[in-house]
Amino acid sequence: MSIKTRGIDVELRQFRLLSRDAVRRLLDRALHSRGSDPMYVLIWATALLLTPPLMYAANRLLRYRLLASASDEAMVRFATGDRLFFLTYTTLALTLLAALTWDAFFPDPREQEITASLPVRPRTAAAARFVAGTVAALGVSAAITAPGAFVYAFISATHPAVGPLWRVLIGHVVSVVLCALFVFFTLLSIRGLLAILGNARVAEWTTKALQTLTMVLLVDALLFLPRIIPRLVGETFDGGSWRWLPPVWFVALYSELAGTRHNVPRELTQTALAAVAISTVVAVAIYLLSARWMSRRALLMREGSRPSVLVACARWLAGVIFRNGQARSIFVFAAATIARSRRHSTMLAMYVGAAVASAVLGILTAGVQRADRRSLRARQEWGSVIPPLDEPGAYWLAIPLIFIFFAVMGLRAASRVPTDVDANWAFKVPQPRLGSVATATQTFWFLFGVVPVIAVTAAATFLAWPPAVAAQVVAFDLLAGVFLTECALFRWGRVPFACEHAAVSQTVKWHWVAFLLALNLFAFRVADVQMIALASAGGAITFVAVAAGAIVLVRVLRRRGIWRETLEFDVASPETPGALDLSSYRR
Repeated sequence: MSIKTRGIDVELRQFRLLSRDAVRRLLDRALHSRGSDPMYVLIWATALLLTPPLMYAANRLLRYRLLASASDEAMVRFATGDRLFFLTYTTLALTLLAALTWDAFFPDPREQEITASLPVRPRTAAAARFVAGTVAALGVSAAITAPGAFVYAFISATHPAVGPLWRVLIGHVVSVVLCALFVFFTLLSIRGLLAILGNARVAEWTTKALQTLTMVLLVDALLFLPRIIPRLVGETFDGGSWRWLPPVWFVALYSELAGTRHNVPRELTQTALAAVAISTVVAVAIYLLSARWMSRRALLMREGSRPSVLVACARWLAGVIFRNGQARSIFVFAAATIARSRRHSTMLAMYVGAAVASAVLGILTAGVQRADRRSLRARQEWGSVIPPLDEPGAYWLAIPLIFIFFAVMGLRAASRVPTDVDANWAFKVPQPRLGSVATATQTFWFLFGVVPVIAVTAAATFLAWPPAVAAQVVAFDLLAGVFLTECALFRWGRVPFACEHAAVSQTVKWHWVAFLLALNLFAFRVADVQMIALASAGGAITFVAVAAGAIVLVRVLRRRGIWRETLEFDVASPETPGALDLSSYRR
């Protein structure tokens, strides 16, 4: 055996070893789930994402029954719209996955310090990471697509113009998965080029922007797609300019595989297959050819080594606000973590995206309810749906409350994720008092979550509404923000970013239900109450008095519980004897 052949065999063996748990390690880095199993998070997130296309497919049953006697052309146009929905939705889901995982495709500085001393080539580790990401993308897209594909194939194949059942099923799965992989590899290529050609700061801000935009598009997809798809179908059949969009390429591939009789240009099928091949080759080339250079740069990088203006401002604020040295140090540490940690800033970007999407949905829903249906059909403009800003409305009052809720909850969720568990001894040795921790944490959430939203709200309301009304709205939102931080701090017994957190698999199953209920109560129902309070001076005084009383009540209840609680730096595992109460020691 030649030396070259032996080297290839060794590299293949190393690749197989690195690939054994590569998917789990990649998801662990992407989902920031240190101390828990990221596969549980992926499973439940996938189950949540597959629900809309599955419900959409089931909802088509009556429509296809009613169109059983329709002409072939009408049926094909109707089926093409449904196929475009499945293609676009799954594409958005994979866009979200790409935005979450694309930083995990690059070598981690801490891992690189270990692997750099081993006889492992950078391209081998990069290939293992790339294959792991591809497997994750393929698995997620297939899991989102398959249930809806089975239901939709049985429902739509009742008409001969749609195609045989087995061909519709194959065409659905293949075209949707390929379209999702095309978008996934294209985004990875863009991210790789930004990392190679630009600096780390540009790539980081691009990551946050895409993550926020993806959340907005994913949440608003069910609202916008039913309006955009008919236009897209019409231009597809009539040869419009929209036919060169990627979903149109893959809907042509879908129709080709399903054997549908249609007028969609078949040359677009070749474009779809060529796009998948080119995006795959480009992504592989970017990540493998730059592996050595990226590994060297990872060794020189230290997360959080760059100075930050935000940290300097936090130090100044801490010196002004706090007299307690423990609270001052905890506040500065929390501010520095948010400013420097990519992991936590990514989590906040996801919450900001969800806030934007929720606000857009609330405004458009309120506008549709107010708009005249006849004029809406005649003009067909989204501008007629947006309600006027010249006077206060519950839909406008809910927007700052939505952003306050997501900002505080996002900071609370990020504060539960430690930067480095092994380094929390700095807080363990001179263990701070629980009261100091609570004060510093609440101040941190209020200044970084509530104050920015209040500042933007004040600027917008004073420009749009009378000063008296704007001042009342700002005061209402300020009290609501204080109340929310008090509630979020209830039963909080940890230093932000310094304590272990419970496995996400223990809470992800049901916490989202409580989260949505709390969002509805805090944002939309409180906005309704604010609208009533703005009607009179007595209503405003009553709102302020009730809000202040609620704040005092929650604070009293919380501070009574402080003396019965202790700081939690470590989370007991269910597998340890302490979880079985076999030890007589209790904290």
